Amino acid sequence: MPGLKRPYVTSPENIKVGTTTGGELMYADTLQEYFGEYHVYPNNAFYSDPEFNPKTSRELLPLIKPLQNPQCQIYLQLSKKLFSQHTPVTNHFVTVTPEDYKNGYITRFFIQKINEPFKIYEVDTPMFKSLNTANQPGPNGRLYRRDLIQWTIVGDINTLRAKNSLAVQTLERTLPGIGTYVLTDLTEFAKITYTGAQENLFTAGGLYLDSAGNNYIGAYHIRATGEVYQGPKEISGINRQLFPVK
Repeated sequence: MPGLKRPYVTSPENIKVGTTTGGELMYADTLQEYFGEYHVYPNNAFYSDPEFNPKTSRELLPLIKPLQNPQCQIYLQLSKKLFSQHTPVTNHFVTVTPEDYKNGYITRFFIQKINEPFKIYEVDTPMFKSLNTANQPGPNGRLYRRDLIQWTIVGDINTLRAKNSLAVQTLERTLPGIGTYVLTDLTEFAKITYTGAQENLFTAGGLYLDSAGNNYIGAYHIRATGEVYQGPKEISGINRQLFPVK
């Protein structure tokens, strides 16, 4: 159990005494919050009671509020490892750049909850790299696993689907369920060649500019003329044309 042990010999004048009304300390053995008098040794070891009593004094630790959850307490008691510095996983909204389309692919990063495989998060590079088991900021590597995929976004539609399908099958080995819960559209972010009017399309960026020259992210549709407009489908009187990135 983490903590500093009481020195075998010390001068009484070197021992500090204090009182806590809560929110500061917890018992090292049970992880329950401590209230009352305590004493501190020169090596910063905390013990209950104003002076050491071999029958009643117990080691204390700084209070870690997440550990007040009973499941967290059980985990620490079994593993002897703190994990209070880990941070939660957050989803990342993918944006695609003109440079990505020149390359023909993007790299996508995923983190999956080990005991709840349907919980799969697409994350950015820093979040992906921060997963660890050393109680450092980032997802807890004992609860989550990670992997990445090279996602094709340019090419013949059938070839593109085949490449992404194979990539998903490979990723299923480390992140089971990724093809069922997340990567269900093998043409996601693909640069689609005009084949007639199409509705309910979406771009994460890098394909079109609006009339002000801004990178457009959102729903769009292609009209029979081949022109591209904002919005999932044509609406009479509303003409917000988009222009291909060159």
